[in-house]
Amino acid sequence: MVSIVIFLGVLIILSVLKSHEKEATKKLGKPIRWILVIEIIGIVLSVGEMVYSQWFYPTEIERPDQGEGNLIEEYSLEREGEKQDVEVEIEEKEYDKNQAEKYLEKAKAEIDNSFPGKNQSLDCITQNVSISDKYVDGKVKAEWTFSPSNIVDAEGKIYFEKIEDPTQGMLMQASCELTCGSYGEIYSFPFSVQVPDMNTAEGFQYYLQQSLDEMNQAIGDTVTLPGKINGERVTWRGINEHRGRIVSILGLVALIGIILGEKEERHREKKKQMEQMRADYADIVEKMALYIAAGIGIRQSFQRILAQYEKLGRKRPGFEEVRFICREMDSGVSEVQAYEHLGQRAIIPQYRKLSLLILQNIKRGTEGLAAAFEKEEVEVFQMRKNRIKTAGEEASTKLLFPMMGLLLMVLIVMIVPALMNINL
Repeated sequence: MVSIVIFLGVLIILSVLKSHEKEATKKLGKPIRWILVIEIIGIVLSVGEMVYSQWFYPTEIERPDQGEGNLIEEYSLEREGEKQDVEVEIEEKEYDKNQAEKYLEKAKAEIDNSFPGKNQSLDCITQNVSISDKYVDGKVKAEWTFSPSNIVDAEGKIYFEKIEDPTQGMLMQASCELTCGSYGEIYSFPFSVQVPDMNTAEGFQYYLQQSLDEMNQAIGDTVTLPGKINGERVTWRGINEHRGRIVSILGLVALIGIILGEKEERHREKKKQMEQMRADYADIVEKMALYIAAGIGIRQSFQRILAQYEKLGRKRPGFEEVRFICREMDSGVSEVQAYEHLGQRAIIPQYRKLSLLILQNIKRGTEGLAAAFEKEEVEVFQMRKNRIKTAGEEASTKLLFPMMGLLLMVLIVMIVPALMNINL
């Protein structure tokens, strides 16, 4: 039911998208087809689940093995036309006495092998021991206690600093309550904890703690860090918090961010400049076509365009090229060279086209120049129309996602209350 409603919502969204954004819909044709396929698969799975749960769901369930935990299954119980969701808890398998005893013996053997951990034997425990709450692949559960209780914790960690006499060590008793189903027994064994050698990490930690405890027992307003630990000379130094390194890294990150930001800003400015030059090109061509059709020469046309531009008092990159052409010709550069320089400086192809158009007609004579500019004016007009259309499409595309979000919110407000009143 929910999958069908979602599918209808997707169709509504796609229909709205198609009516407002035909071009975008064509570009997104393949992803849209995949979305529809996914929604259809969702409907098929929903129907299959409904059919399976209504007529084929098994009522005979296999119990989980010992150690796997109880199994919880959810069912929809129907009684006299009323439906109720019920959680059914299926308990683990129960072992008979022989099976339980067999697994308990395996658990004890596993403890004998794993308990020492990295230690050589139980007679000399100098490192943490290995304990677990499950053995024999989880079939046997274990609960550990130690005597004395303050030396070894529930994770097997040994607190050597709590051993009073490091030369004698500490004789410990481990008791493990093993349970397998309804059967169980207590497995106990002794082991001896010895303070490890000073050269090991655990041993050094022990003697360090002893020295610090002795330091804190001194009376006075100040204390002196121990210069020797168990007879071995040590040197204390402050911890370098690397503030300078952090500041340097932050400075480098800031520099990279500034460089990237500046690069992105230059890219945006260049893009903006190119767009403005395209717009200026259309204005320049229109004015040139008008003046040349009126019988005014190319140089005089550029000078008139420059005079009009200077009255505006606003800088425009395309007209700055006109200013540069006029200044070159005023400084003694020939017209041909000035127009050639325009094509060489151009950052967009339209100005190179303008340079080539003027140069070709100068070489062939000005007889067909007016017709050439009229043709170029028509192309510029079409280019301007396309640019305006593209800008409109980009603006509508930016509004599309907020519109889809609002549509989705409306669908949720309409669908969710209806679904809450439906008994699936």
